[in-house]
Amino acid sequence: MGLITNKDEANLLHAQDILISNGSINKKESLVHMIAYRVYTEWCMEGNGIIWQTYTGQALTRFLEDEVHYHLSRQGIENAPNNDRYLKEKERVLFAFIRYADNFFKECIGNLRRGDKNLRTSLQEWIR
Repeated sequence: MGLITNKDEANLLHAQDILISNGSINKKESLVHMIAYRVYTEWCMEGNGIIWQTYTGQALTRFLEDEVHYHLSRQGIENAPNNDRYLKEKERVLFAFIRYADNFFKECIGNLRRGDKNLRTSLQEWIR
Protein backbone atom coordinates (compact mmCIF):
# COMPACT_ATOMS: atom_id res chain seq x y z
CA MET A 1 0.00 0.00 0.00
CA GLY A 2 1.39 3.37 -1.00
CA LEU A 3 -0.08 6.52 0.49
CA ILE A 4 1.29 8.67 -2.32
CA THR A 5 2.37 8.07 -5.90
CA ASN A 6 6.02 8.64 -6.77
CA LYS A 7 5.02 11.42 -9.16
CA ASP A 8 2.87 13.27 -6.58
CA GLU A 9 5.58 12.86 -3.97
CA ALA A 10 8.26 14.27 -6.28
CA ASN A 11 6.07 17.20 -7.35
CA LEU A 12 5.07 18.10 -3.79
CA LEU A 13 8.61 17.73 -2.45
CA HIS A 14 9.85 20.03 -5.22
CA ALA A 15 7.21 22.65 -4.36
CA GLN A 16 7.96 22.29 -0.66
CA ASP A 17 11.71 22.77 -1.24
CA ILE A 18 11.12 25.96 -3.22
CA LEU A 19 8.76 27.37 -0.59
CA ILE A 20 11.25 26.54 2.17
CA SER A 21 14.12 28.15 0.26
CA ASN A 22 12.20 31.40 -0.32
CA GLY A 23 10.99 31.52 3.29
CA SER A 24 7.29 31.01 2.55
CA ILE A 25 7.08 28.04 4.90
CA ASN A 26 9.27 26.59 7.63
CA LYS A 27 11.13 23.37 7.01
CA LYS A 28 9.14 20.29 7.93
CA GLU A 29 10.84 17.01 7.22
CA SER A 30 7.62 15.05 6.92
CA LEU A 31 5.12 17.59 5.55
CA VAL A 32 4.53 15.70 2.31
CA HIS A 33 4.12 12.42 4.20
CA MET A 34 1.78 14.10 6.70
CA ILE A 35 -0.26 15.27 3.69
CA ALA A 36 -0.34 11.76 2.22
CA TYR A 37 -1.43 10.21 5.53
CA ARG A 38 -4.13 12.83 6.15
CA VAL A 39 -5.57 12.51 2.63
CA TYR A 40 -5.54 8.72 2.99
CA THR A 41 -7.35 9.02 6.34
CA GLU A 42 -9.98 11.36 4.90
CA TRP A 43 -10.42 9.01 1.94
CA CYS A 44 -10.94 6.01 4.25
CA MET A 45 -13.54 7.91 6.27
CA GLU A 46 -15.53 8.66 3.11
CA GLY A 47 -16.33 4.98 2.59
CA ASN A 48 -15.73 5.10 -1.13
CA GLY A 49 -15.85 1.36 -1.76
CA ILE A 50 -12.16 0.71 -2.44
CA ILE A 51 -10.50 -1.47 0.17
CA TRP A 52 -7.48 0.00 1.91
CA GLN A 53 -5.21 -2.78 0.67
CA THR A 54 -5.59 -1.50 -2.90
CA TYR A 55 -5.07 2.18 -2.06
CA THR A 56 -2.18 3.61 -4.08
CA GLY A 57 -2.48 7.33 -3.48
CA GLN A 58 -5.38 7.85 -5.86
CA ALA A 59 -7.25 10.25 -3.54
CA LEU A 60 -4.36 12.73 -3.49
CA THR A 61 -3.76 12.39 -7.23
CA ARG A 62 -7.45 12.97 -7.97
CA PHE A 63 -7.63 15.95 -5.61
CA LEU A 64 -4.60 17.64 -7.20
CA GLU A 65 -5.87 16.98 -10.73
CA ASP A 66 -9.30 18.37 -9.80
CA GLU A 67 -7.84 21.50 -8.20
CA VAL A 68 -5.72 22.18 -11.29
CA HIS A 69 -8.83 21.74 -13.45
CA TYR A 70 -10.91 24.10 -11.24
CA HIS A 71 -8.14 26.69 -11.22
CA LEU A 72 -7.78 26.57 -15.00
CA SER A 73 -11.54 26.84 -15.43
CA ARG A 74 -11.66 29.93 -13.20
CA GLN A 75 -8.89 31.46 -15.32
CA GLY A 76 -10.57 30.56 -18.61
CA ILE A 77 -7.60 28.40 -19.60
CA GLU A 78 -8.06 25.20 -21.58
CA ASN A 79 -7.27 22.09 -19.55
CA ALA A 80 -4.60 20.72 -21.91
CA PRO A 81 -1.89 18.89 -19.97
CA ASN A 82 1.67 19.35 -21.09
CA ASN A 83 1.32 22.81 -22.61
CA ASP A 84 3.50 25.44 -20.92
CA ARG A 85 0.63 27.46 -19.44
CA TYR A 86 -0.98 24.34 -17.98
CA LEU A 87 2.29 23.27 -16.35
CA LYS A 88 2.85 26.76 -14.89
CA GLU A 89 -0.64 26.88 -13.43
CA LYS A 90 -0.31 23.33 -12.08
CA GLU A 91 2.84 24.44 -10.26
CA ARG A 92 0.92 27.36 -8.73
CA VAL A 93 -1.70 24.91 -7.45
CA LEU A 94 0.99 22.65 -5.94
CA PHE A 95 2.58 25.64 -4.18
CA ALA A 96 -0.84 26.69 -2.89
CA PHE A 97 -1.49 23.20 -1.58
CA ILE A 98 1.84 23.06 0.26
CA ARG A 99 1.20 26.50 1.83
CA TYR A 100 -2.33 25.46 2.80
CA ALA A 101 -1.14 22.13 4.23
CA ASP A 102 1.57 23.88 6.23
CA ASN A 103 -1.07 26.16 7.72
CA PHE A 104 -3.53 23.28 8.22
CA PHE A 105 -1.06 21.27 10.28
CA LYS A 106 -0.04 24.32 12.33
CA GLU A 107 -3.69 24.72 13.28
CA CYS A 108 -3.93 21.02 14.17
CA ILE A 109 -0.96 21.40 16.54
CA GLY A 110 0.03 17.81 16.01
CA ASN A 111 -3.48 16.41 16.30
CA LEU A 112 -4.00 14.65 12.97
CA ARG A 113 -7.33 13.32 14.18
CA ARG A 114 -8.93 16.74 13.98
CA GLY A 115 -12.24 16.03 12.30
CA ASP A 116 -13.77 19.46 11.76
CA LYS A 117 -11.80 20.30 8.64
CA ASN A 118 -10.55 18.44 5.57
CA LEU A 119 -7.15 18.93 4.02
CA ARG A 120 -8.74 18.48 0.61
CA THR A 121 -10.57 21.77 0.16
CA SER A 122 -10.72 24.50 -2.46
CA LEU A 123 -7.33 26.12 -2.88
CA GLN A 124 -8.70 29.19 -4.65
CA GLU A 125 -7.78 31.62 -1.88
CA TRP A 126 -4.28 30.12 -1.54
CA ILE A 127 -3.27 30.39 -5.19
CA ARG A 128 -0.97 33.35 -5.83
